[in-house]
Order: sequence, then C-alpha cells, then structure tokens
Amino acid sequence: MDDVFYFTDRGVTLGEVAELSATFGYELVSVSAKGLVLRMDSTGQELHVAPYDLGEGEPDEENELRSLGVQSAFCISHHRAAIQGLTLFLARVLGKFGGWIGNDADGFHPRFDEATLREFRYPE
Repeated sequence: MDDVFYFTDRGVTLGEVAELSATFGYELVSVSAKGLVLRMDSTGQELHVAPYDLGEGEPDEENELRSLGVQSAFCISHHRAAIQGLTLFLARVLGKFGGWIGNDADGFHPRFDEATLREFRYPE
C-alpha cells in the first residue's frame, strides 16, 4: 500500500473523519484508536486512515509542520488502483476541514490543497 498524509491546522478527530466518510457512503469496516478502515465502493477498495504523530518523522519535518500550525495529521494508506476513490475522499475531507495533502516523501512534497488536488501525483 502507498501512503499520503493529511494535515490541518484544525483539531480534527478520527471520529469526525469517520462521520464525514459515512455521509458520502463509505462503509466503515473497522474502527479503533489506531485508525479506521473504510470500504469505498462495490470494488472492495479500502482506505486505512490512522492518526499521525508529528514526532514520528524527521525533526526538521516536525519543526516545519509545527511552524505551519498543524494541529491534526493522518496517514492514509491505499492501493494505487484506488486513486479515484482516494482523491474523492481527500476532496471531501479538504472541503470540510481545510488543510493540505502531502506525499510520503521528504518534506511531504509534492503537496496539494483543495484547489490543486486535481493535479495530485505521486513523487517521482
């Protein structure tokens, strides 16, 4: 599975992400303090959403995220075949809570917000 990261300067909980997901028809497969698993559609594609501790990364990345005012962060694991469902999910999360999406790469680049999400790509 590949990972992307969602960051926001708002205090967003895993429960709020689960509630939002339910409003657009994602099936909640499992939920725990470690994260949730969402089934996106009849194809069975799933997203795994887990809280991300800013202290898990490199110190310079943690400092940058804190300087940007990041309050909440989540790691979203997915299969590349689920990219359409992933971007739809991310658009809805960004639309509701704001913030930005970062790739699993140095500095979480490239980064995308609600206005640029349609340009989403994996790092080269």
